[in-house]
Amino acid sequence: MPSQCGLVLRSAPVFRALRDLVDGGTLGAPMAAVFRDDQYFPIQGTYASQWRADVAQAGGGCLIEHSIHDLDILRYCFGEVDEVAARTANHAGHEGIEDMASVSLSFASGLEAHLTSIWHDILSRGSTRRVEVFCREGMVWLDDEFRGPLHVQTSDGMEVRPCPSPEWVDALPLADDEVGLAVRAYVEADRAFVDAVTGGAAPQPGLDVALSAHRLVDAAYRSAAAGGVPVSLH
Repeated sequence: MPSQCGLVLRSAPVFRALRDLVDGGTLGAPMAAVFRDDQYFPIQGTYASQWRADVAQAGGGCLIEHSIHDLDILRYCFGEVDEVAARTANHAGHEGIEDMASVSLSFASGLEAHLTSIWHDILSRGSTRRVEVFCREGMVWLDDEFRGPLHVQTSDGMEVRPCPSPEWVDALPLADDEVGLAVRAYVEADRAFVDAVTGGAAPQPGLDVALSAHRLVDAAYRSAAAGGVPVSLH
């Protein structure tokens, strides 16, 4: 049966643009990445559900429920990970549900990345991701996890690069409100699945990609349980 996993950041225009920019080599070799992912604890506000505070249903907190997407997109942009070290904390007091995760990743390419994932109680802050990437000859960062833009700084100065969706996405009859924007963030992944099935191709990202993302999360949890000892992915 055809299967496609929901690692939807891979279809976000801004992350496609980030990957293409880094792969293009114009900024030189990637050296370091700093990734911050924060949102208010998703058992309130627009989420209107309690299951994320129940370890029997969620399996864990911000790392497995939210930042599995972050770990996957780091691998998507920068390649395979050799080693993971992590620490987690529980401030809200829901048993087995971490609301802070600090994860360091060493990549086969030599790049080092650090992810900080937080669930807080600042209800005026929804899901927000900020990423900074330092390459040998340039820096690039983003504050919006869907359409960017990308901010690129080199010795020649600063540039802001828009990351628009395909025209057909904006042509969809969706409201220009919070809900409409949220739906637009998923439609490219949805169409990719339909196109793959109708065209007889294997949908992407497949279950192998999902397994790799879960291996990264598992390594982070094992490291945190051991007090932050690095865990090899080999």
